[in-house]
Amino acid sequence: MKIPKLANRYAKALLELAHERNAVEQVRDDMKFLLDTITNTTELQILLKSPVIKTDQKKKVMDEIGKHLHEITASFVRLLIHHRRESSIQEIAFQFLQQYRIFKGIHLIQVISAHPLSPTLKENLIKKLKSHIGGIIELEEVVSPDLIGGLIIRINDKEFNASVKNQLNEFKKSFATNLYKPSF
Repeated sequence: MKIPKLANRYAKALLELAHERNAVEQVRDDMKFLLDTITNTTELQILLKSPVIKTDQKKKVMDEIGKHLHEITASFVRLLIHHRRESSIQEIAFQFLQQYRIFKGIHLIQVISAHPLSPTLKENLIKKLKSHIGGIIELEEVVSPDLIGGLIIRINDKEFNASVKNQLNEFKKSFATNLYKPSF
């Protein structure tokens, strides 16, 4: 069960602690590692969410995974497991990365295209976005062949859809309404 408020509070507390101890970048790297590891390992997701598996076993597994984690992150993970919040580690890591971007003034922009973007196009797109938004741009590229062509750009909660698929759907809608009415 996802609890966004809980994950948000833990992430905020961890970010504040990391900032106090001048370890924000290390903790960010650790949280990205944890998020990627948990997201890509189904067995680990099951282990962390299972009420049947004992806390000691979960601690051993997470200690093994986190051997190279910064002291702050390792202590934080142990604290979560101790308080039986291990099922929220993935969501907390995600929220931490969101708050880190806000803290650093980084805008995560998702670009969905039918084909991978060329380096020149990517560079031009980043320049245009920087001139309109400002701050640091972190571009996440997603390739989706079903778009046929064009781009979809997602910035926070806004979406700019300039894909061929979207244009075809708009044409389809406009042709669905028959504007011609015979006069006889």
